[in-house]
Amino acid sequence: MADENEVRITLRLPEPLRDRIAAASARNERSMNGEIVATLEDYYPDHMTIGEFFEAWVPKFAAQDDNSGRREVIAEANKAAAASGANFRVVEEEHNGDVVFLVRFTDSDMDNVKIAL
Repeated sequence: MADENEVRITLRLPEPLRDRIAAASARNERSMNGEIVATLEDYYPDHMTIGEFFEAWVPKFAAQDDNSGRREVIAEANKAAAASGANFRVVEEEHNGDVVFLVRFTDSDMDNVKIAL
C-alpha cells in the first residue's frame, strides 16, 4: 500500500542506466524503486550539509568580537543543526583565552573527527 505522502511519477531512462540500477538494486536486495529512492535521498539529504552549515554560520561566528557573542552563535548554530537532523554539532573550546568553534560529527564512523575554525 502506498504511503499518502508518496507521489507516482513516470521516468524514462536510457537502457544502460536502467541495467546499472537493476544491478545495484539486486546487490542491495531492494526493488529498483527502492534503489532509486535511496540514491536520491543520499544526493538530496533532508538535513543541513556540512557545506551549508559552514556557509551559514562561520561568517556569523567570525563577526563576533568577544567570547560571549561567540557562545551565542555556537548555541544558535547547534539549534539549527539539531533541527535539521544534521550529523554534527558545534563544540565550544577555549584556546589562548578565545572561544573557538569546533564541529564534531555524531556518526559512529566519524565520532572522533573534529573541525576547528
